[in-house]
Order: sequence, then C-alpha cells, then structure tokens
Amino acid sequence: MPFGLQCFDATGKITVDITDRLTRVCGTFSTGTNAGRFTVPAVGDVWFALIDNAQFSRTALSPVVTMSGKIISWTFPDTQYGRRAVTVMYGVY
Repeated sequence: MPFGLQCFDATGKITVDITDRLTRVCGTFSTGTNAGRFTVPAVGDVWFALIDNAQFSRTALSPVVTMSGKIISWTFPDTQYGRRAVTVMYGVY
C-alpha cells in the first residue's frame, strides 16, 4: 500500500505522487529598465514566471525574458514607447 502525498483527479487518476518532482519558489527580482541577467543560486532544473503590473504604464513595453541553464536574461525591444520593469519569480524543480 503506497503512502505519502498523493492527489487524484475526479476520475481517480493520480495527478501528484510523492515521487514526482514538485516546484520550489526560490525568490523574485525586478528586471529594471535595462537589459541584464541573473544566475539562479540553487540546485535543480530552473523555471521562471513573469509578474507584469501593466496598470502603471500601458504604453511602455516589458522585456523579453529567456533562460539558458541557470541564467535568466532579459532584453528590451527597440521602441519609442519606453520600457517597463517586471518582476521575475524563479525557482527549481
């Protein structure tokens, strides 16, 4: 009989099992309005999500964010509309 954490959907299929890799949030940072990069100081496969609060500037553009290994990088498109910082939440799984 299995024990530990198990979650099931409405049909009884296991959706999460203790042997699955679960995500861990490690922190957040702001991109600011200049291009840059951030190295994630954690062990595991890195993931990220953007938190973009566009209500402060509807015309300024947010950065293009990419990831390679443990490095999260961002650049801004050339635009006449200006730049808008976003918050990046990152973690590992």
